[in-house]
Amino acid sequence: MNKKIKAIIAIVIFAAIIVLLAFIKKVTSRIDEIPDNDPLLAGNTTGNIYNGGYFAESNGLVYFANAYDNYNLYVMTPEQTDIRKLAGGNISFINVAGDYVYYYSSTTGSQAGLGYVASGRGLYRTDIKGKSTFTLARGTTDSMMLIGNHLYYTYFTEETDSNGTEKVTLNRITTSNTDEKLLINDHIKIGGYANGNIYYGGVTGDHHLYSYSTTTDISSTVSDMLNVYLPTVYNGKVYYLDLDDNYALKAMSLSDGSIETIVTERVDTYNLYGNVIFYQNVDVNDYALRRVNLDNGTVDTIASGVYTKICCTSTYTYFEGFGEDVPVYCVPTFGGSGMSTFQPY
Repeated sequence: MNKKIKAIIAIVIFAAIIVLLAFIKKVTSRIDEIPDNDPLLAGNTTGNIYNGGYFAESNGLVYFANAYDNYNLYVMTPEQTDIRKLAGGNISFINVAGDYVYYYSSTTGSQAGLGYVASGRGLYRTDIKGKSTFTLARGTTDSMMLIGNHLYYTYFTEETDSNGTEKVTLNRITTSNTDEKLLINDHIKIGGYANGNIYYGGVTGDHHLYSYSTTTDISSTVSDMLNVYLPTVYNGKVYYLDLDDNYALKAMSLSDGSIETIVTERVDTYNLYGNVIFYQNVDVNDYALRRVNLDNGTVDTIASGVYTKICCTSTYTYFEGFGEDVPVYCVPTFGGSGMSTFQPY
């Protein structure tokens, strides 16, 4: 091979490398150019996040983890029509903003989706067509919520405390996979968000009510007189399970501190959506999923038994039997108590 041919080959290879690098830069740049969200936006409702975030509603569509298909990501109308698959990966904590869906995948191996492969346990972002998926963070979480342009999530570290318990922190990362930051050294429950503040109950030191400002990054004590679990803010009140009163569901006014009892039964989990609250009681003689109307106090028994993963949308509220992935049940969120089986196929 003469020198002229070698020179031509070298030039071609060099040009190909330049084109490839330019293409990679363009694709990477496009992936990371995520339009800004309203800084006060929440990617899902408080109650849904507390219940695993298996359903999220946005722009006239419902995104959900399909229990009938290994909790892969699907989308449909609120009326349960036009159902289609978006992504794979045993998904939970679904959040939606603009043209993107954010979620946690607990799958340890690779999962094929629509035009991509997601690999490993962690936080992911995909477009609403499910064709452009991006890894935001690796690791395990048991709580995650999109607020503005950040994902707030619990992170299980590889460290242990003096009791041998794995340390869990509250972390934050941008929707563009930048500026990952440790915020709180405590295994708090994410979900109680309203007007730029995350409300939470302490875990390690106490169970008082705190708020974390997403704009100033400062935590402050809301009440050191309460011991709370699963706080939810609605219409100027903080709803919570009272650890000092057998997990009764109560509400405290943020303006004057007055407290009212909403449910006297021991509550395992609940979901406040608009003017209704769905809750699962703990009563060995009368386990039941109930709905209370906050306007008139009416209580309806939805189903006898023990149910979990209670997620609300504008049309239906979904739930599963304890220890059973399927069937998934649903009931109209507002009015009517006729329970039916959700069949997303």
